[in-house]
Amino acid sequence: MEFTKYDIREGSTLESIAKENGVSVKELIDFHNSKVPLTQQIHSDYIPLHIKAIMLKPELQKSGQLTKQIEVDFSKIILGFKKQAQYKVEIATSLFFLGKPISENKIESIWAVDYDQTSNTVQIEVLGKKNIKIDGQIKPLLEVVEKINKTTEFLHLQLNPDKTVKDVLNVKQLLEKWENIKFDELKSLELEDDYFKVIIKAYDEEFTNLSKSLQMNILYQIFFYPQGAIKIPMHKSTLLAENKKTMSQLFPQQHIHYDLNYRSKVLEDEIQVACTASPAKNWKSDLLQGEYKKNYAQLIPDHFHFDYVLEGKYIYDSQGVLRQCKNYIKEQANDKLFYIGEYNITLLEE
Repeated sequence: MEFTKYDIREGSTLESIAKENGVSVKELIDFHNSKVPLTQQIHSDYIPLHIKAIMLKPELQKSGQLTKQIEVDFSKIILGFKKQAQYKVEIATSLFFLGKPISENKIESIWAVDYDQTSNTVQIEVLGKKNIKIDGQIKPLLEVVEKINKTTEFLHLQLNPDKTVKDVLNVKQLLEKWENIKFDELKSLELEDDYFKVIIKAYDEEFTNLSKSLQMNILYQIFFYPQGAIKIPMHKSTLLAENKKTMSQLFPQQHIHYDLNYRSKVLEDEIQVACTASPAKNWKSDLLQGEYKKNYAQLIPDHFHFDYVLEGKYIYDSQGVLRQCKNYIKEQANDKLFYIGEYNITLLEE
């Protein structure tokens, strides 16, 4: 027998039947039309009222009914990235002083991400970057930073089992590139202005310890979320990472330690993971307080009262591929001095 008959039930549509079969609507219609007379064929995007059954390949049907769609065991899915993908990375930041925004910026870039599951490595290439909104006061500094960032336009990273950054594999090539940029594009600025000399020296130290720098970079922490320890579903807030360290946005060269918690759930054919973070329990912000007293205490009437909040949501498809994540971060010294960042990362469709 070359086909079996599927009796149309109330509420059935071409889309619902095709989805149950794991085929496209076109494939469903083409097979049906090849097995029935002209008066019973389908030539529209809906099932004509006079058609009471659709012809199906016999292996897709048992006892006159479609076999059930194979259910995905989400608890066994490994979260991560597809082999080749492009992500749009949007970052919006605001700095508030005396309760008012004094600097607002937004940048957007495209990352080509090539993940190798066998070696658990990933290559990232920045394909394009544009400034959506830039505060005029920091524009000269930003132009210098953009020259510096050319150093890391291509990264080859070794990941830990939980998908966080472990090491930079092409560090030798990056350091050579950095030396060329310093000499060809930044040397005159370094000679003219001691301020830029200090900046270049700081990046010298960062590139010398690039693996550690990326591990503490909040953007790379967000993108390379510690996925390996996530259980699906997990309805209660559960500790995912303890005492993670990142750079302070208010006090350069200082660090913040935070604890990261998560919850997860399955919604239709996608996985949603919500994360929250707060200052680590055993961490003290004394060094940040010292920076505040030295640089801001005479200008701001409020006392130092530090807090750090991170809230994020990650969406993965039924294959475990990251499709979107959005994170909000607030770092505050008190109600008069704080920083807000929004990080939005979206998988671009092919």
